Parts: sequence; C-alpha cells; structure tokens
Amino acid sequence: MTVARLVVALLAVAAFGAAARADFVRGSIKIDVRDGAGKPREAEVTVRGGDGGGGEPKVTRVGDVYVADGLVDGDYTVAVAGGGEAAVHVQGRMDRGVVFVLGGKKPGIVALGPHDVACDAVDGAVVEAVAFAPHGGLGAGRIDVKKGNKGVCSAIVAGGAATLRLVPGDYTMNAKLVGGGAAMERYKLKRDQTPYPLAFRTR
Repeated sequence: MTVARLVVALLAVAAFGAAARADFVRGSIKIDVRDGAGKPREAEVTVRGGDGGGGEPKVTRVGDVYVADGLVDGDYTVAVAGGGEAAVHVQGRMDRGVVFVLGGKKPGIVALGPHDVACDAVDGAVVEAVAFAPHGGLGAGRIDVKKGNKGVCSAIVAGGAATLRLVPGDYTMNAKLVGGGAAMERYKLKRDQTPYPLAFRTR
C-alpha cells in the first residue's frame, strides 16, 4: 500500500469513528427534588418513555439531583413518589431539567410546558448558568429569557445549573427559585465570542 493510500485509509477510519461517536451522543434529564423551603430532598424517582428500545431509563443520584442520561430523542415521563409526574422532551445533547417540590398543601412541579420554547437554538452558543439561593446554596427553579419585551425561551435550573444555547444578541434573564429568591441579569452575546458563564445570585 502506498503512503497516499494509507493516509486516505486512516482518514476514512477516523471519519467513521467520529461519525459513530456522534451517533451515540445522547441527552439527559436532571431531576431536582426540593421541599417547600427549597432544600434538596431524597425521593423515589423513575423515568419512562422514549423509543430507545432499551427498557426503562436508569436513574442515578448524583450529588443532590437525580440523573437519567444516555437518552435518545423523544418524550419521557418523570415521576416522583408523592410529587406527581411531568412530561419532558429530550432532543439532542442538551440537558433537560425538571424540579419537584414536595410538602405543603399541594406538590409543585417546575418544568417546561407544551407552549414553552426551550433555550436550545440549533445554531446557538452554549451558555452555562448557575443559580445561587438566598441562603447561599445552589438553587432550583426557572429562567425566562427576553429580548427587549419579547420572550425568547426558558430553561429549568436543576442542581443549581442550567445549560442554554443562544444566538448572538442582548438578553434580559429572570431567574425565580423554589423556596423564594429571584434575580435579573443582562447578558450580551456577540458573534464569534466565547460565551462567558452566567451567575444568578438571588435574594
């Protein structure tokens, strides 16, 4: 085999390997369970649905959150004992968050609804957001993003963090956390700029 053919063969193998790895890129769901004061709680968490053919997705507790990863695109149902159920749509490699609030007169759920637009623009840049509760711990809740007075998208903060994919622009972001605490931040993303992380320090 000539050197030229060897190089072509190696490039073909590398390209196939990269394509295979891309095929196995999956999304995940982060499930955050809190009490009415916003403190993390342990609970029985299950996830079902999707069309991966691999049975019920495995849920693992990581720190203060529960995670189901390696998920193919599709619709899933997340259930927490004593907290009800929530529908979560997984698409691409983005994390999806959902928050269950236990205790009080009625359990609550913070999740993207069918009419919400997720912050996962296909051609957007990844922006990592972290939300701190008033007492200093990591919070859980919702971020709503606007351009001017127009709503753009929303994301769920689970385990203190949310991943947003945004196109260049000037944004106003409002975070509201379980148990109290809110904050507003302005974020400017320029074209060809490396996004900087965003921190919400609520009060």
